[in-house]
Amino acid sequence: MKRYCLLAVLTAAFLMGSMASCDKLSADIPGTYHFKMSGKLTCVESEKKDTSVFVLSSQSGTMHILYGEGDALIVNMSVMLMGDVLTFIGRMNGDVLELQEHNVTMKLKQEGEAPSTTLWGMSGTTVSLPFKGRGKKYDNTIMFDMQCNGSFSLSHSVTLDGKATDVVSTYDVIPSVEDSYDIICVADKLSDE
Repeated sequence: MKRYCLLAVLTAAFLMGSMASCDKLSADIPGTYHFKMSGKLTCVESEKKDTSVFVLSSQSGTMHILYGEGDALIVNMSVMLMGDVLTFIGRMNGDVLELQEHNVTMKLKQEGEAPSTTLWGMSGTTVSLPFKGRGKKYDNTIMFDMQCNGSFSLSHSVTLDGKATDVVSTYDVIPSVEDSYDIICVADKLSDE
């Protein structure tokens, strides 16, 4: 009987300690961060079934993680130069900050295209795709793994019989497999909120 009581007390102490560390982790996350995000998407062209890789223009800026309603955390990312703002709703799941799916507008360039820049950054095609992700905190850094899915269309010119013709191709994003992510975002904490 004494063994069962001791086991019950130890189990309760362990669970209370685990819950306290999750609350502490959640309390440590809100604040202001500097972030950098980059990555590639593998896509298949709908009609020809050709596989292509598209590169996301590297983005950096300021990230604010704020308390939302209930157990929600609001993640606002302000991209430098282009002025875009991305907003995600996240929730803590153990020691992982899970971001709910949200449409993100980004610039993509087909891998292998000659690099070109504009006054405001890399040129490319602007597309909107659903993103979701998860972040894990290491000291003052959160590393986010982001995945996206969906499809987008690109218009390009081809020459047929000596005449330039615009052609629209639709690409489907090939979903990444578990523990293999499309986009990586690293956020370094600057201050607490």
